[in-house]
Amino acid sequence: MTTKYIIISILMAFALIVSGCASQETDYISEEYDQHVSTFEEDVVSLDDAIDNWNDALSMAESDGSIGDEEYDHLIDIRNEYSTEMNRVNPHIDSFKAFIEENENALKDMGVDTYEDKKALVDFQTEMDENYEVMKTSTNQETDYIADEYEQHLATYEEDLSNIESCTDNWNDALSMAESDGYISDEEYDHLIDVGNEYIDEMNRVEPHLVSFKEFIEGNEMALKDMGVDTYEDKKILDDLQTSIDRDYETILISLEG
Repeated sequence: MTTKYIIISILMAFALIVSGCASQETDYISEEYDQHVSTFEEDVVSLDDAIDNWNDALSMAESDGSIGDEEYDHLIDIRNEYSTEMNRVNPHIDSFKAFIEENENALKDMGVDTYEDKKALVDFQTEMDENYEVMKTSTNQETDYIADEYEQHLATYEEDLSNIESCTDNWNDALSMAESDGYISDEEYDHLIDVGNEYIDEMNRVEPHLVSFKEFIEGNEMALKDMGVDTYEDKKILDDLQTSIDRDYETILISLEG
């Protein structure tokens, strides 16, 4: 496993604007700019702390020359904490950039170097992304495991779908044949019961697989998205199959009870 230490090296290019501007509008812009600067500085400290946690955990994990399962799991937890913090910070950066662009002329008149400010914000976001990529690469063992388990769930789903569709076809064929002469005999009814029970047995076998697959997706959603998996669409497909199974089950019960 490749593991790397991370260093944040963002140059603090911002300076608070001196109050006492020429108009109420520029006073407002000055105050909002200072608020954005203050939030940015807090976010830098927060991300620095997250990086320190990663580096400390990595140093401790590697101290004996081997990273154990418990230490590896701890690194994954810290990576996920960093990702959560990054997702909290990014909207602040986007809002700051939008504010600068919207008020660029007024800020320049106040002495703000808006080009350097926007560059520092873009550089910070780029470095956040690069740091997260380092963390993902360093924990790629988990990624490989998740990818393998996803493929296993997918293969089970495809097999289950085929089996359920086969049971549904068997039911429809049996019902069509039984109703072909306008009368369902006792023998045909017994056959429908057998086919219906086969469907129910298959349903009871498949449903835990669907629940397990959905729980797996929800438990590893961020990693799966990083792999290019459309988790929303996957969960929708699983829900749709579950709905279809329940609907067909109700149809079978009504037909047998009728």
